Amino acid sequence: MTDEQKRTIELARSSANVAAENAGFDGRHDDGGASRLREIVNAWEAGLAGRVPESLREFALRASRELDPEWSEYNRLARKFGDKR
Repeated sequence: MTDEQKRTIELARSSANVAAENAGFDGRHDDGGASRLREIVNAWEAGLAGRVPESLREFALRASRELDPEWSEYNRLARKFGDKR
């Protein structure tokens, strides 16, 4: 990760913290968009590191199962003979 990318992440997280604090001080019932900004930053950071973001982990697991030939065969047989678990 470059210094520019690290600094961008620091600034975005700081901005999210300020937005959440300001929303709290204003008595609002939301976080001023802080959680959305944090989600975006976490996804971007995970992408830079070559990881799947936590928010997409469920979909990544499902995709890996669907691409697994043994899982496909299992599902085919389960449909054919009924799932007897």
